[in-house]
Amino acid sequence: MMEMVTAGAGYQETRSVCPYCGTGCGVILEHDEKRVFAVRGDPAHPANCGALYTKGRALAQTVDGERLASPLRRARRGAVSDGSRGARPWARPPRALPRLLRPTVRRPARSMSRGS
Repeated sequence: MMEMVTAGAGYQETRSVCPYCGTGCGVILEHDEKRVFAVRGDPAHPANCGALYTKGRALAQTVDGERLASPLRRARRGAVSDGSRGARPWARPPRALPRLLRPTVRRPARSMSRGS
């Protein structure tokens, strides 16, 4: 649920909810028609009273029009990229994916608590 709060010179403020965890902290997004450029905690929201943890504070950095809309695939492995990638439908994973992931799955897991 998003509720318009205020509008300023070239931007709007809208109340919303942080999408990162199940708490549902209230956020106020400062945005224009194309991008979100600031996020702050909503002091009127009962879940967080204006406080945000790291992911919530970085929300503006993860929400923009440059995000991928579909999976991309390079022409061939090792090819020098010209920056272009072929878009692939979400419903059709590449046939080579199991073969490409097999070495990773077989590798022993490192302990995240050791930071390695």
